[in-house]
Amino acid sequence: MPDLINDSHTKILIAESDPIVALDLQGMVMRIGYDVVALADACPAVITAVKRFLPDVVLLDMTLKGDQDGIEIAREIQKDFDIPIIFCITTPDLSALVRAKELTYAAYLLKPISPDNLSTTLDTVLYKYKLEKRMKQTEARFQQLAEKEEILRFFMDDKSAFVWHWEKDGGVKLEDYDEYGIPEKVLEDHINAVIGGSASEKIATLLSIKADTAGDTFQFFTVIAANTPDGDRFSGLLIPLKEP
Repeated sequence: MPDLINDSHTKILIAESDPIVALDLQGMVMRIGYDVVALADACPAVITAVKRFLPDVVLLDMTLKGDQDGIEIAREIQKDFDIPIIFCITTPDLSALVRAKELTYAAYLLKPISPDNLSTTLDTVLYKYKLEKRMKQTEARFQQLAEKEEILRFFMDDKSAFVWHWEKDGGVKLEDYDEYGIPEKVLEDHINAVIGGSASEKIATLLSIKADTAGDTFQFFTVIAANTPDGDRFSGLLIPLKEP
Protein backbone atom coordinates (compact mmCIF):
# COMPACT_ATOMS: atom_id res chain seq x y z
CA MET A 1 0.00 0.00 0.00
CA PRO A 2 2.89 2.42 -0.57
CA ASP A 3 0.78 4.81 -2.61
CA LEU A 4 -1.89 5.07 0.09
CA ILE A 5 0.12 5.39 3.30
CA ASN A 6 3.53 6.68 4.37
CA ASP A 7 3.36 9.34 1.69
CA SER A 8 5.90 12.04 2.58
CA HIS A 9 3.38 14.67 1.47
CA THR A 10 0.65 13.45 3.85
CA LYS A 11 -0.26 16.40 6.10
CA ILE A 12 -1.30 16.04 9.73
CA LEU A 13 -2.83 18.82 11.83
CA ILE A 14 -2.45 18.39 15.60
CA ALA A 15 -5.13 20.13 17.66
CA GLU A 16 -4.07 19.65 21.29
CA SER A 17 -4.57 21.84 24.36
CA ASP A 18 -1.52 20.56 26.26
CA PRO A 19 1.67 21.95 24.63
CA ILE A 20 3.85 19.11 25.94
CA VAL A 21 1.49 16.46 24.56
CA ALA A 22 1.29 18.39 21.28
CA LEU A 23 5.08 18.42 20.88
CA ASP A 24 5.26 14.73 21.81
CA LEU A 25 2.64 13.92 19.16
CA GLN A 26 4.48 16.04 16.62
CA GLY A 27 7.67 14.08 17.19
CA MET A 28 5.87 10.73 16.85
CA VAL A 29 4.07 11.77 13.68
CA MET A 30 7.28 12.98 12.06
CA ARG A 31 9.12 9.78 13.02
CA ILE A 32 6.37 7.77 11.36
CA GLY A 33 7.08 9.69 8.17
CA TYR A 34 4.23 12.19 7.90
CA ASP A 35 4.36 16.00 7.86
CA VAL A 36 2.93 18.07 10.70
CA VAL A 37 1.57 21.24 9.14
CA ALA A 38 0.47 23.00 12.33
CA LEU A 39 -0.14 22.78 16.07
CA ALA A 40 -3.29 24.44 17.42
CA ASP A 41 -4.74 24.60 20.95
CA ALA A 42 -8.13 26.30 20.49
CA CYS A 43 -11.05 26.41 18.08
CA PRO A 44 -10.25 29.55 16.05
CA ALA A 45 -6.68 28.40 15.47
CA VAL A 46 -7.82 24.92 14.44
CA ILE A 47 -10.35 26.17 11.89
CA THR A 48 -7.84 28.68 10.50
CA ALA A 49 -5.19 25.96 10.14
CA VAL A 50 -7.64 23.60 8.41
CA LYS A 51 -8.57 26.27 5.87
CA ARG A 52 -4.94 27.23 5.28
CA PHE A 53 -3.25 23.83 5.10
CA LEU A 54 -6.08 21.43 4.11
CA PRO A 55 -4.59 18.56 6.13
CA ASP A 56 -5.16 14.91 5.27
CA VAL A 57 -5.95 14.05 8.90
CA VAL A 58 -6.74 16.06 12.04
CA LEU A 59 -5.64 14.70 15.42
CA LEU A 60 -8.22 16.43 17.59
CA ASP A 61 -8.15 16.69 21.39
CA MET A 62 -11.66 16.24 22.81
CA THR A 63 -11.05 18.97 25.43
CA LEU A 64 -9.53 21.95 23.67
CA LYS A 65 -9.27 25.41 25.20
CA GLY A 66 -12.09 27.88 24.69
CA ASP A 67 -15.87 27.69 24.56
CA GLN A 68 -15.99 24.85 22.02
CA ASP A 69 -14.78 21.33 22.70
CA GLY A 70 -13.38 18.90 20.15
CA ILE A 71 -16.78 17.61 19.06
CA GLU A 72 -18.06 21.09 18.28
CA ILE A 73 -14.85 21.90 16.41
CA ALA A 74 -15.16 18.64 14.43
CA ARG A 75 -18.67 19.68 13.49
CA GLU A 76 -17.35 23.03 12.26
CA ILE A 77 -14.67 21.31 10.18
CA GLN A 78 -17.10 18.88 8.59
CA LYS A 79 -19.41 21.65 7.45
CA ASP A 80 -16.95 22.56 4.71
CA PHE A 81 -14.25 19.89 4.54
CA ASP A 82 -14.09 16.16 3.95
CA ILE A 83 -11.17 15.46 6.27
CA PRO A 84 -10.88 12.39 8.52
CA ILE A 85 -10.76 13.25 12.21
CA ILE A 86 -9.10 11.16 14.92
CA PHE A 87 -10.26 12.10 18.42
CA CYS A 88 -7.68 12.02 21.21
CA ILE A 89 -9.29 11.39 24.61
CA THR A 90 -7.85 11.13 28.10
CA THR A 91 -10.23 8.42 29.29
CA PRO A 92 -12.77 6.28 27.49
CA ASP A 93 -15.42 8.93 28.03
CA LEU A 94 -18.46 7.15 26.63
CA SER A 95 -20.69 10.18 26.97
CA ALA A 96 -18.32 12.15 24.72
CA LEU A 97 -18.24 9.34 22.17
CA VAL A 98 -22.04 9.17 22.21
CA ARG A 99 -22.14 12.88 21.44
CA ALA A 100 -19.66 12.27 18.64
CA LYS A 101 -21.69 9.51 16.98
CA GLU A 102 -23.44 12.04 14.75
CA LEU A 103 -20.03 12.85 13.27
CA THR A 104 -18.17 10.68 10.79
CA TYR A 105 -14.97 10.65 12.80
CA ALA A 106 -12.42 8.12 11.60
CA ALA A 107 -11.11 6.75 14.92
CA TYR A 108 -10.13 7.65 18.47
CA LEU A 109 -6.94 7.28 20.47
CA LEU A 110 -6.67 6.93 24.23
CA LYS A 111 -4.06 9.05 26.00
CA PRO A 112 -1.23 8.54 26.67
CA ILE A 113 -0.82 7.75 22.99
CA SER A 114 1.87 5.24 22.11
CA PRO A 115 3.88 5.44 18.87
CA ASP A 116 2.61 2.01 17.77
CA ASN A 117 -1.05 2.89 18.30
CA LEU A 118 -0.58 6.23 16.57
CA SER A 119 1.18 4.66 13.59
CA THR A 120 -1.38 1.88 13.18
CA THR A 121 -4.33 4.25 13.52
CA LEU A 122 -2.98 6.82 11.10
CA ASP A 123 -2.07 4.20 8.49
CA THR A 124 -5.48 2.52 8.77
CA VAL A 125 -7.43 5.78 8.63
CA LEU A 126 -5.46 7.09 5.65
CA TYR A 127 -5.77 3.83 3.76
CA LYS A 128 -9.52 3.60 4.39
CA TYR A 129 -10.12 7.26 3.58
CA LYS A 130 -8.16 7.24 0.34
CA LEU A 131 -9.75 3.96 -0.69
CA GLU A 132 -13.22 5.41 -0.06
CA LYS A 133 -12.23 8.51 -2.01
CA ARG A 134 -11.21 6.37 -4.98
CA MET A 135 -14.49 4.47 -4.73
CA LYS A 136 -16.45 7.73 -4.79
CA GLN A 137 -14.48 8.88 -7.83
CA THR A 138 -15.16 5.55 -9.52
CA GLU A 139 -18.87 5.78 -8.70
CA ALA A 140 -18.98 9.31 -10.09
CA ARG A 141 -17.30 8.15 -13.28
CA PHE A 142 -19.74 5.26 -13.64
CA GLN A 143 -22.60 7.72 -13.15
CA GLN A 144 -21.20 9.91 -15.91
CA LEU A 145 -20.87 6.89 -18.17
CA ALA A 146 -24.42 5.84 -17.35
CA GLU A 147 -25.71 9.28 -18.29
CA LYS A 148 -23.76 9.13 -21.53
CA GLU A 149 -25.12 5.65 -22.15
CA GLU A 150 -28.64 7.03 -21.84
CA ILE A 151 -27.81 9.59 -24.53
CA LEU A 152 -26.33 6.89 -26.76
CA ARG A 153 -29.35 4.68 -26.21
CA PHE A 154 -31.61 7.55 -27.28
CA PHE A 155 -29.65 7.91 -30.51
CA MET A 156 -29.64 4.18 -31.15
CA ASP A 157 -33.30 3.60 -30.40
CA ASP A 158 -34.25 6.50 -32.62
CA LYS A 159 -32.12 5.07 -35.45
CA SER A 160 -30.30 8.39 -35.62
CA ALA A 161 -26.85 6.90 -34.99
CA PHE A 162 -25.14 3.68 -35.98
CA VAL A 163 -22.18 1.84 -34.52
CA TRP A 164 -19.33 0.75 -36.74
CA HIS A 165 -15.98 -0.94 -36.30
CA TRP A 166 -12.83 -0.83 -38.36
CA GLU A 167 -10.16 -3.51 -38.29
CA LYS A 168 -6.82 -3.25 -39.98
CA ASP A 169 -7.28 -6.45 -41.95
CA GLY A 170 -11.04 -6.33 -42.47
CA GLY A 171 -11.98 -2.69 -43.02
CA VAL A 172 -15.28 -1.17 -41.83
CA LYS A 173 -18.43 -2.97 -40.75
CA LEU A 174 -21.64 -1.09 -39.87
CA GLU A 175 -24.12 -2.43 -37.31
CA ASP A 176 -27.92 -2.26 -37.87
CA TYR A 177 -27.65 0.36 -40.57
CA ASP A 178 -30.92 1.60 -42.05
CA GLU A 179 -30.30 2.92 -45.53
CA TYR A 180 -30.38 6.72 -45.77
CA GLY A 181 -30.33 6.78 -49.53
CA ILE A 182 -26.76 5.45 -49.42
CA PRO A 183 -25.95 1.73 -49.76
CA GLU A 184 -24.14 0.30 -46.77
CA LYS A 185 -21.15 -0.75 -48.88
CA VAL A 186 -20.70 2.82 -50.17
CA LEU A 187 -20.68 4.18 -46.61
CA GLU A 188 -18.23 1.54 -45.49
CA ASP A 189 -15.89 2.47 -48.32
CA HIS A 190 -16.01 6.18 -47.40
CA ILE A 191 -15.39 5.52 -43.70
CA ASN A 192 -12.61 3.09 -44.57
CA ALA A 193 -10.93 5.78 -46.68
CA VAL A 194 -10.97 8.17 -43.71
CA ILE A 195 -9.85 5.69 -41.06
CA GLY A 196 -7.45 3.69 -43.18
CA GLY A 197 -5.30 6.72 -43.89
CA SER A 198 -5.46 8.18 -40.38
CA ALA A 199 -2.76 8.04 -37.74
CA SER A 200 -4.97 9.79 -35.15
CA GLU A 201 -6.27 8.22 -31.98
CA LYS A 202 -9.55 10.10 -32.27
CA ILE A 203 -11.41 11.12 -35.39
CA ALA A 204 -14.31 13.48 -36.04
CA THR A 205 -15.14 14.26 -39.62
CA LEU A 206 -17.99 15.09 -41.98
CA LEU A 207 -18.84 12.90 -44.92
CA SER A 208 -20.67 14.32 -47.92
CA ILE A 209 -21.87 11.52 -50.18
CA LYS A 210 -23.87 11.83 -53.37
CA ALA A 211 -27.21 10.18 -52.74
CA ASP A 212 -28.38 10.39 -56.34
CA THR A 213 -25.89 9.65 -59.09
CA ALA A 214 -28.18 11.32 -61.60
CA GLY A 215 -28.56 14.56 -59.63
CA ASP A 216 -26.89 16.84 -57.11
CA THR A 217 -28.48 15.47 -53.94
CA PHE A 218 -26.04 14.82 -51.11
CA GLN A 219 -26.43 13.05 -47.82
CA PHE A 220 -24.27 14.23 -44.93
CA PHE A 221 -22.93 12.09 -42.07
CA THR A 222 -20.83 12.84 -39.00
CA VAL A 223 -18.19 10.22 -38.29
CA ILE A 224 -16.63 10.01 -34.82
CA ALA A 225 -14.25 7.32 -33.64
CA ALA A 226 -11.43 6.29 -31.33
CA ASN A 227 -8.86 3.57 -31.85
CA THR A 228 -7.21 0.95 -29.67
CA PRO A 229 -3.68 1.58 -28.34
CA ASP A 230 -2.18 -0.72 -30.96
CA GLY A 231 -3.95 1.16 -33.75
CA ASP A 232 -5.40 -2.03 -35.25
CA ARG A 233 -9.04 -1.31 -34.43
CA PHE A 234 -11.34 1.73 -34.49
CA SER A 235 -14.83 1.92 -33.01
CA GLY A 236 -17.17 4.78 -33.68
CA LEU A 237 -20.56 6.23 -34.49
CA LEU A 238 -22.10 7.26 -37.77
CA ILE A 239 -24.70 10.02 -37.37
CA PRO A 240 -26.86 11.04 -40.35
CA LEU A 241 -27.41 14.80 -40.66
CA LYS A 242 -30.16 16.71 -42.37
CA GLU A 243 -27.76 19.58 -43.02
CA PRO A 244 -23.97 19.89 -42.80
